[in-house]
Amino acid sequence: MNCDGYMAHISDFCERKLSPEKVREVEAHVAVCPSCAAFHRTAFEITCREVAELYEYIENTLPPEKRAIFERHFAVCIECKNYLETYRATMRMSADALKPPANDELPSVSEDFVRSILHRRRQG
Repeated sequence: MNCDGYMAHISDFCERKLSPEKVREVEAHVAVCPSCAAFHRTAFEITCREVAELYEYIENTLPPEKRAIFERHFAVCIECKNYLETYRATMRMSADALKPPANDELPSVSEDFVRSILHRRRQG
């Protein structure tokens, strides 16, 4: 395997999608190629499980060096990058759902609807 092959397989390596044979090829290349070995060390400074603790990353409260570690991992791990985007989208939707209406009025409800609710409530 050469450097281009390594880079082509690194995301699948991270996501554990490679065959055992390809894993051995990636690991063998890293063992003999200093530049890919350096990239590999920095890309895998943290595990996918550690990336799951995104709150400080999202809130931008990580020290710059720790944030850089996360970003290097996101550069090679599509699964974690997708997780990050899903997490951000969920936070946006949650915030939007809790926003008060643009005007302070409550939506109008018909009298029939209110009577129906009260009637059912009295029935138990």
